[in-house]
Amino acid sequence: MADLYNTDNPGETISRLNEENTRLKKRLEELTEGQQIYRFVFDASPDAVAYIDKGLTIKACNTLEAERNGNQTGQRLPEVIGPRQFRQLQPHIDRVLSGEEVALEEYDDQTNEQSQLETYYLPHIGRDRQVLGFCRITRKGNPAQLTADGTFKPSFNHDYLTELPNRILFQDRLNQAIYRAIRGKSKIALLLISVGAPHLGTGQMINNGKDNLYRIIASRLQQCVRRSDTLARVGVNEFVVLVENLSNLLDLQKLSQKLVDLLRQPLRAQGSNLEIRVNIGIGIYPNHGADSSTLLARATDALEQSKRQGAGRYSVYGH
Repeated sequence: MADLYNTDNPGETISRLNEENTRLKKRLEELTEGQQIYRFVFDASPDAVAYIDKGLTIKACNTLEAERNGNQTGQRLPEVIGPRQFRQLQPHIDRVLSGEEVALEEYDDQTNEQSQLETYYLPHIGRDRQVLGFCRITRKGNPAQLTADGTFKPSFNHDYLTELPNRILFQDRLNQAIYRAIRGKSKIALLLISVGAPHLGTGQMINNGKDNLYRIIASRLQQCVRRSDTLARVGVNEFVVLVENLSNLLDLQKLSQKLVDLLRQPLRAQGSNLEIRVNIGIGIYPNHGADSSTLLARATDALEQSKRQGAGRYSVYGH
């Protein structure tokens, strides 16, 4: 600023001050416009987004996040989510504050349904390579997949957690299977599988943290299905097996019982055996539906019937 002043020439000093004032005003306008653009992009995101500093204070949230959870800016995350939930989340927060990208699967508390939510915690790393905070992004559906090294890659066809086909890809394969069944005058079966474990949240990890409940279940299911069958994850706790060229009901019942028996084998978790709840609902084409939506609805009805009978049961629609 000292260079702006010329005591020997006051007129020149005033001119320089005016030029500097004009420059600063222009810069302020640019910063204001930039802030408005960033805010617009922030609020235009289809995901709920919050920025949390390394002291765990929520510094900013976009419109969708505020609509879902209220404007929590200025509050600390442990107080906002409560001590119990924070204790469950703490290991993952430690990971992201160490510079690691973290992806979790959760239930949607805003609805009565068990809607799938995926939450990503992305570290904000400064120029000195220190973590300044992190961004929490919560979205519905399945827009991303984790690679083996923990990085993200786009995928709209596969479940990021199990790497199985998701509902979108499964729907396409089901439509193709029905088309083949029409041409070949054959039958296909849908086995809709619901799994769960008491006292285990969807984000809680099993054993040494390498696999979680649904990865293990997916692995067990893959042991039972043929290469020609399609195994997909279509919900938070739901899988489906698509069996083509179904020969008879007896073989289908044997497969269903095999799946139940395998999935109910206990898992070791936190030093104790964890029992898995499993139910299966079955719909058969063309007996129970001539199109994919009807067939899925019949399998869902059969699954509900199976649940009414108790855990560890399978049910064929109409039986």
